[in-house]
Amino acid sequence: MHNGRFDIGYDVDRPSGVPPLGPETAWHTGLTATWHNNPRFNGEVSVYQTYIQNYIYQVPVLPPPLNIRGVVATFLFQQTDALYRGADLSGTYALTPQWQLAGKAAVVRARDQRLDDYLIFTPADRAELSLRHDWRPQTGSRFSQRYVQVGAYGVARQTRVPTEVLDYALPPAGYVLLGAEIGTTVQLGDLPLDVSLAGSNLLNQTYRDYLNRFRYFTAEMGRNVTLRLRVPLDFNKKPPEAQF
Repeated sequence: MHNGRFDIGYDVDRPSGVPPLGPETAWHTGLTATWHNNPRFNGEVSVYQTYIQNYIYQVPVLPPPLNIRGVVATFLFQQTDALYRGADLSGTYALTPQWQLAGKAAVVRARDQRLDDYLIFTPADRAELSLRHDWRPQTGSRFSQRYVQVGAYGVARQTRVPTEVLDYALPPAGYVLLGAEIGTTVQLGDLPLDVSLAGSNLLNQTYRDYLNRFRYFTAEMGRNVTLRLRVPLDFNKKPPEAQF
């Protein structure tokens, strides 16, 4: 690489599309099944198919152009006919009145109909699983809605990549991130304050996300801890009437 640099940018010398970009036209079909109001299990499953004529997307320009700064990662807008198919699943299961198990999953399959190939930059399969414990409210206590939650979020390696369109780097490896959160509501007079402490990527794992263009040069964020304080503000609330 020239001068040891590898920058991301857009080729300003090329037109926005070849040929000039036209409007997209989409036909969408979806089916959703839900299971609610059950004392223990609630869930939802959605499947869909979307056909997009003249789908606008970006492809890497290879070889990447050179300028005085070095090699510039450049992406060009193109159009094709795309077919998206996918499914989303979510559900919760009450192990006990205080313990709840929750999960989510999503899969997407995208094809370039003109090239009869996979589409580039399609989300990889992913899933999330969490376990939450809620404490029963205690009479006379300032603390209510106390909870603690632990979870894992996993993303697989994207193996369904096009053979006709090349990328600057191979799809990164899959990863699993661990997170946790604890919180409560503190009652200060008539004012409820929601306080929580949440951490993500607790094991400080080094990973890269396929959909993030910065993966060409650096990894994603490491361990992150966030303290949240939510104060409800009701500007429409009338002050109490004066007593004489």
